[in-house]
Amino acid sequence: MRGRIVALAAVLTLATACTGAGEPPLSPSSEAPEHWRGGTLRLAAVSDIPLVGRSDGVVDPEAGLDPQLTYGSVGWELFRCCLLRTLFTYSGQAGREGGAEARPDLASSWEVSADGLTWTFRIREGLRYAPPLEDVEITAADLVRALLRTARADAGGTYVTYATYYTVIQGFTEYAAGEAETIGGLETPDEHTLVVRLDEPAGDLPDRFALAATAPIPPNPYRADIALGVAEGHDEDYGRFLVASGPYMFEGSGDLDLSAPPWEQEPIVGYVPPVVDGFNNNVEPGSVALVRNPSWDAASDEIRPAYPDRIEIRVEAPGPRGYDRLNEHLAAEVDAGTIDLVVDMVPPVEQLERYQSDPELEDRLSVEARNSVWFIWINVAEPPFDDIHVRRAVAHAIDERELVDRLIAGIWAAGPADPVPISHVVPDGMESDLLATYDPYEAGLDLARAEMRASGYDRDRDDGVCDAAACRDVLALSLKGVIPRSVNDLVARSLGEIGIELQVDAVAYPELSERLFDETQRVPLSIGTGWGSDYVNPSTFLVPLFSSEALLGSGFNPTMVGASPQQLEEWGYEVTQVPSVDERIDRCMAMVGAEQLECWVGLDRYLMEEVAPVVPFMQPRSAAVVSARVESYSFDQFAATLAFDRMALVPGSE
Repeated sequence: MRGRIVALAAVLTLATACTGAGEPPLSPSSEAPEHWRGGTLRLAAVSDIPLVGRSDGVVDPEAGLDPQLTYGSVGWELFRCCLLRTLFTYSGQAGREGGAEARPDLASSWEVSADGLTWTFRIREGLRYAPPLEDVEITAADLVRALLRTARADAGGTYVTYATYYTVIQGFTEYAAGEAETIGGLETPDEHTLVVRLDEPAGDLPDRFALAATAPIPPNPYRADIALGVAEGHDEDYGRFLVASGPYMFEGSGDLDLSAPPWEQEPIVGYVPPVVDGFNNNVEPGSVALVRNPSWDAASDEIRPAYPDRIEIRVEAPGPRGYDRLNEHLAAEVDAGTIDLVVDMVPPVEQLERYQSDPELEDRLSVEARNSVWFIWINVAEPPFDDIHVRRAVAHAIDERELVDRLIAGIWAAGPADPVPISHVVPDGMESDLLATYDPYEAGLDLARAEMRASGYDRDRDDGVCDAAACRDVLALSLKGVIPRSVNDLVARSLGEIGIELQVDAVAYPELSERLFDETQRVPLSIGTGWGSDYVNPSTFLVPLFSSEALLGSGFNPTMVGASPQQLEEWGYEVTQVPSVDERIDRCMAMVGAEQLECWVGLDRYLMEEVAPVVPFMQPRSAAVVSARVESYSFDQFAATLAFDRMALVPGSE
């Protein structure tokens, strides 16, 4: 699955800042001159650092900052900016500045075969790990070691891992299942060459190799025979024993004793996870301290400026004052300059509005777009939505601006961080803002009725109102506790004006998910679930949401786009044919780089105009405020937070 269903907690608490379609960014994102280098960047976090992808939803702080297990924006940023280098990486900038482009990092060059199935990467020579392995060079075998660990990271069924992104590699699935001794599609003809053979073209492979799950894991010089090197024996706590390859390392990394058995090794003092209770609340604080990696050479890294000398993160415990009071307290600390940024909570509205309205403060307010979009999902196999004109009529009938306004009034109310409408599938930042002004469906009853009139469901082709039985008592699921009743009422009223009578059933997320993932339920319409990406290639939206492989639980495709006639019959549909975009997806996946991006943008438009299986209505926004000690910063489109390595402090800051 190339992404994830967006959870309410992620929408309301992440401090990653956002900008909506067609609105000017509020982040200066200016580049800091090279001489702005030094000082200690002081950050605070509330929950995101120990966040890992456990299938039961329980926070597991001991597994935090494990490259194969971490699922959180702060962890992603710490890996990207600071701790780990990967074959490719992102620049730590917004999409409009090239931040959605995977750029070579450890890879010095690469070649792709004509059929797209063989990628050959040349690894930069002379790059070494942080202490205590400063004498160990990074080699191609270390990348293989990371993929081996990724393949089996969820052997106990506890974690949601990144393995799905690499099943395209020949032999990966067999190794993950314990049916092979290694991954057959990975070859290392010499120390600095990695050959990757695929079962099918994957033009987004550079983006997949930008994930920390593929970052090199060094061998253990004291036990050369063990498969996972220094990660051996640390199945669920490797983050506390991690050997860095980026510009920073955990403080005290040099004291790590790799000669001892894993169970006798003392964890690094630079990362102390918080203590978490059974409700996933921090009850005792944690901390992260990063210092410069003496093995890192700026001349070998054209992407990370690494401005601060030191990065400290306080992982807070709210205690009796609770999260709201803690947020107010941390906001006051940012105002005072005792911390420079709160990395995983939206600042209080009062602070946001004060910074937005004050010319002397507004440059310290960042507002940028998250990599997520919320949709109304339309089942193209269920009457009356099996008619493209009906689906277009729905898109014209719903006023996304009014819908978002009702969401804001109902639950969002974040001031400058309010969500904004969006009119296409993929977030703007992930498409370098190429569709930022694109809106194929102007809201309007006349336009909606004109489309309905062209359909087979306005049988007299007269008034643009559905007069068929299929438009009566149409079920629409809505996400209970997230989508306000006022939004459900708006959607029902809007569709009622074109003759579609909705019966809205508000259900909790587990039930909604279960029903949408079950194709035999034949849910006609669903209001209010979103989708977010794990990396910033548009494939992370277009493939898992609209390909035939996304059916049957391998993605999230409640629209039935791509279903075969046999599947439709098996699931109880009377319709025998539905639209498919599989060929277009395959065409895009065979491309790389700018050509692929252009292809994805074209598919986004095609889906909206020629298939119309969704009504995208909202792009969430949040905001971040930096202290007066921060002279310059930028937004990292990948991690959807400010880029820690690009936060340059005022000269002379301690």
